[in-house]
Amino acid sequence: MSEPAVELLLAAWSSQPAANLAQLCAACSPSDWQTLARLADYHEVEGLLWSVLRQQALPPELAEHWRERYYLTALRNDLRLDEFQRIQQLLNAESIEVALLKGMAFAPTIYCALGQRQMGDIDLLIQHDNLQRACAVLFAAGYGLSQYTVQTWSQQRRSGGEVRLQTPSGATLELHWWLFAGLWSRWAGLHNYPAWQLQQVHYQTFTLPVLEPITQLLHTAHHLAISNQYGAGIGRMLTDIDRLITTYAFDWQQVWHEAQRWGLAHMLWGGLRLAEQWFNSAIEWHWQPSAWRKALLERCLPSQKLLCGLDPRLQRWWRYAILASALD
Repeated sequence: MSEPAVELLLAAWSSQPAANLAQLCAACSPSDWQTLARLADYHEVEGLLWSVLRQQALPPELAEHWRERYYLTALRNDLRLDEFQRIQQLLNAESIEVALLKGMAFAPTIYCALGQRQMGDIDLLIQHDNLQRACAVLFAAGYGLSQYTVQTWSQQRRSGGEVRLQTPSGATLELHWWLFAGLWSRWAGLHNYPAWQLQQVHYQTFTLPVLEPITQLLHTAHHLAISNQYGAGIGRMLTDIDRLITTYAFDWQQVWHEAQRWGLAHMLWGGLRLAEQWFNSAIEWHWQPSAWRKALLERCLPSQKLLCGLDPRLQRWWRYAILASALD
């Protein structure tokens, strides 16, 4: 693996980029830049890297590709936020409350620009009692059930998954009714997590309903470990964690208390360990796993292999070991 490419990646994507970016760029050979391009695509941080490195001497083709990704991401995210404003007005008229999740919550709040944070869909958390009414409102507004939801509904209903809706133009909206989805989460009692502690964040001319910071942090760690299993896009989710830590003054004793209370401490520890190693995130360690569990987590989450793009989801034993090690 190209050491200059990895060193530049680590120096550039943090919320506090290193001061020696010009020297690190100058040290990269053409093959190093190819490696960095592959890693940026795998970790889904192309727009973020361009926004940080655009003043540096980048290879012209790579600079143009990253630039296009940045502005295309910014445009798509801006359109999604406009669409959310329309959805919010429709649902508010029926007294239906929602909260933004994942990229929809992060891009306009903890990043410096919309183009820095790639995302796919509009993800909303909704109370289960309001799900049917919300779908009716959205059907009337032009949304329809996706084929994915039709095919997987029996499983989604059991695991507190999602209802995926689409417009004829292809815009996708996902309604989630459990913050921590999955059958394991249900067995662990996480479907009872009190997620409706919202804060209103002002963005341009409207407000965004997002979860309070500790809940956002726990949800991101859970999504990284359980839904993603530290696979492709891991860097994007860890940059979310790094920027949450930078943006909010966490009471770390409270963070660890909540994580232990809901059985999320091991998966939080795994994500924070990588964030500390990759981003130098300022974390206070008020809790540690037992010696054997810590060794298992470190073995299942090898920092260098994950950083270099080895996807655990491609090996069944590795994927299952991650899931087992993350569970309290």
